[in-house]
Amino acid sequence: DACTKLRFKSKVIHQENQGPALARNTGIKNSQGEYLFFTDSDVLVHKLWLNWLLLPMLLDAKVGLSGGSQINPTPLTYFDKWRNSTIKKAFFQIGNLYASRPYDTANMCVRKSLISKANILYFDTLFKTLGCEDTDYTLSLKQANILTAFIPFPVSNMRSLNLKGFLSICLSRASGMVLVREKHKSLQSVMPNYFYTSSTYSFLDACVKFLRWKKGRRVY
Repeated sequence: DACTKLRFKSKVIHQENQGPALARNTGIKNSQGEYLFFTDSDVLVHKLWLNWLLLPMLLDAKVGLSGGSQINPTPLTYFDKWRNSTIKKAFFQIGNLYASRPYDTANMCVRKSLISKANILYFDTLFKTLGCEDTDYTLSLKQANILTAFIPFPVSNMRSLNLKGFLSICLSRASGMVLVREKHKSLQSVMPNYFYTSSTYSFLDACVKFLRWKKGRRVY
């Protein structure tokens, strides 16, 4: 494993693929430090990535989570461009640094002690195959009144998105958001924009955009 070649001490854990929520929970259970960083296997991070995510934590002891987004730096297909544009609309909003946003677990850091006090340290395994475990996690922190900080530095997703991957994302996100809406009903009235931006992966919306693009009207 590449991790064993890192300069700092690391531990590699192998387990059967059961979805991102269970994988992250395994990492959390085996962690020893105060700050937990999350990313994905198809992502490249900047050499200062740890510094960017850690900075809000060091500046404000009330911040329990810092994070941002991921984009494809060299989009090759329509689907790459669609995902980039959807993510930019959801994440890159001018406004309060501490505004509630749909954070991405490919680019996230949490303060272990603060999250543990609110009993939200682990990801909900109901999302093990549906996706949206990161959206659910952020909303749970919001309900616990834990401060989150947005970092406007995306990580680079290096996997190009084809039609199969596009449909897989749409279906999993649409299914996951059904569960998210049901679980966080109390927040929908006070955070309508959050639920709107978190739903940008809806299957119907994505298909409509693709059909318009096919007709020559590029909608990114």
